[in-house]
Amino acid sequence: MRKKFLSFFLGLFTLCLAMAALAADISPAYNKFLQIKVGDPAKDLLAQIGNPDETIDAFTYRVSNAFKNLELSTIYRFQLEGAPAEIIVGKKSGKIVRKQLSSMKCFPPIVVAKTNVPITPGVSLAEATAAVGAAPFLWIEFSLPVNATKPNEVPPVYQTYIWPDAAGQLAALCRDGKIIMAEYQPGGEGLLTAPPQAFDAVHPRIPRWLPPAPNNFSLVEGLEAYRQFLGIKLGIGQTDLAAALGKATSISETKDRKDLTKITQRLYRYIYKNPTKTIASSYTYYFNPVAGQDSLGPDGGVLTKKIISAMNVENKMLPRYIGQGLRGMTMAQLETAFGGKGRVHEVLLEANGKQMVIYGWGGIGAFLGMGFPEGSKVATAPNSGTTGSKEERDSRYEEYVIQRL
Repeated sequence: MRKKFLSFFLGLFTLCLAMAALAADISPAYNKFLQIKVGDPAKDLLAQIGNPDETIDAFTYRVSNAFKNLELSTIYRFQLEGAPAEIIVGKKSGKIVRKQLSSMKCFPPIVVAKTNVPITPGVSLAEATAAVGAAPFLWIEFSLPVNATKPNEVPPVYQTYIWPDAAGQLAALCRDGKIIMAEYQPGGEGLLTAPPQAFDAVHPRIPRWLPPAPNNFSLVEGLEAYRQFLGIKLGIGQTDLAAALGKATSISETKDRKDLTKITQRLYRYIYKNPTKTIASSYTYYFNPVAGQDSLGPDGGVLTKKIISAMNVENKMLPRYIGQGLRGMTMAQLETAFGGKGRVHEVLLEANGKQMVIYGWGGIGAFLGMGFPEGSKVATAPNSGTTGSKEERDSRYEEYVIQRL
């Protein structure tokens, strides 16, 4: 018993010394960040911030797809003493459920022999600090979402501590002063090629950094077929399309189930192959009867939708990026997360007579589409398609942090 007490005391003493040494190098941003408390009402902090740089409303806070509880929240991004920071606030409670610093520049490398040391789950943070020989930085603190069936139950709070070095960082998920799990996270491409962590039924995964997604728009915009696709406007007739693009690769029709003599929709598909870039792409154009009519004649109807139905352009974006595209984001926010512009993937005429433009990022293996209704500056709910492991496909926004300057 005395040995255990002595071990704990020495570990705590080491932590205090390490924190004291770190205090001299603490930045004003980090010092203010430590003062923000998960579980506190956000109104006072938001009053201090003033107008956040970015606000993303109606976010479904879930932490991980391994958990069922979710909480409707708002994401606030702002500058904290010149450093990019983010909090997530529950809409019903008004309390902070997550805080993070969003730039690696906030965490200078720790000078020790090595940070990539094994940390056994269950040891105290003080013992982990003693093993590394330096105090960690608090990177992220978050609670689990409120259980809607038990609203008076206080959710557990987790911390993600990091020991950064020149090549990456040792990251540890902590709860109640104990290490739940830890991993060494290499920087750059090393982290991207590392497989995602397995889901845990009890605890969340350790958050990881993400650089902006690899972007392939430059490959798409260079295609003549894509430029032709952009030039086709909704509302034109079938003869107009044929005059602009020539004979379609294929034409298909949909007939009325009750009257097979009536054609309710006609699809024109154009398939192109670019031998110099080994890129194949397919574009589909949808024609429907004009208002007041219930069927299409041989050349009647108007173009109500156009879409890139297939494209085998090279794609290096991983499915873990898909969760970074959120309803309510502006185009500028999406371009920051996804490394640049998205291609026009689909244009359609909605029931209210206005157009919806869906922009796409990625491609085979990981595709994200974000719709912008006519006149709107923010995106609607995303649609996506992914392949790969469940751990990769089910990655959540909360499990990764896009690096910001």
